[in-house]
Amino acid sequence: MTAEPILALERVGKSFGSVRALDDVSIELHPGRALALVGESGSGKTTCARILMLQHKPSEGRVLFKGEDVAKLHGTAETLAYRRAVQMVFQDPFGSLNPTHTIFHHIARPLALHAGLADRRALRGRVMELLAAVELDPESTAPKYPHQLSGGQRQRVNIARTLAVGAEVVLADEPTSMLDVSIRLGVLNLLERMKRERGMAFLYITHDIATARYVAEEIAVMYAGRIVEWGDTGAVVDAPQHPYTQLLLSAVPDPERPFHGAASQLDTGLVGRARDAARLTGGIRQVAGNHFVRAA
Repeated sequence: MTAEPILALERVGKSFGSVRALDDVSIELHPGRALALVGESGSGKTTCARILMLQHKPSEGRVLFKGEDVAKLHGTAETLAYRRAVQMVFQDPFGSLNPTHTIFHHIARPLALHAGLADRRALRGRVMELLAAVELDPESTAPKYPHQLSGGQRQRVNIARTLAVGAEVVLADEPTSMLDVSIRLGVLNLLERMKRERGMAFLYITHDIATARYVAEEIAVMYAGRIVEWGDTGAVVDAPQHPYTQLLLSAVPDPERPFHGAASQLDTGLVGRARDAARLTGGIRQVAGNHFVRAA
């Protein structure tokens, strides 16, 4: 894409002592679009999010917000403005809510702190608007406590909190992995609507390449702290070039394939080739217009 991203990692590396967590990672997030960051556990996906949330400082490279290096943010006011604009939706929809406070409190507090709403009537009205925006019944939901809601409802409350502070970017770290399969689609549809109607940028972090195709216009595949293939989601999923991307796609259940028998067995040779190739430091090859692969 040619338009300037709202948030980006530019050749970021991160080391924790002798452990190399990220190596030369570059991603861009654009308003009204989602980028899926896909890979197995330990590949570096959440480390990317924590750097974007300013919880970790990169060892190399830069974090750019609207073209400016966030390392040069001046003072508390600029840092708070960044934290309002860049919000995170966590994997555990219960652990990120305080069990001693009502849902009303969870939405009202960021409105009072960040939006400056002090009038009680205006504050209540805005809380109700936000609950309705995430498809929760305001009157019945507001007085409840987190344990009285389902996992999907709690995740919707977390999404409402990002709206309360006026977020421009949402980092969604496995936001549906702890939800029942029957309600995952509803949460994904809500994120899609927020992206479309509010022009928000999304980083969708997942190990599930199937949901990545449903949610995101672009995809970046990570292994061992490096991005090995990236581009338009359809192009990457339909014509994967890197052995590790091929491995991820081979693990997606196929309803046409029998559960038992040779056809159901994962190709162990492909596993070895994928892991070996992902560790190589070759150059970058352009496969198509917006489809790139790190040379294996």
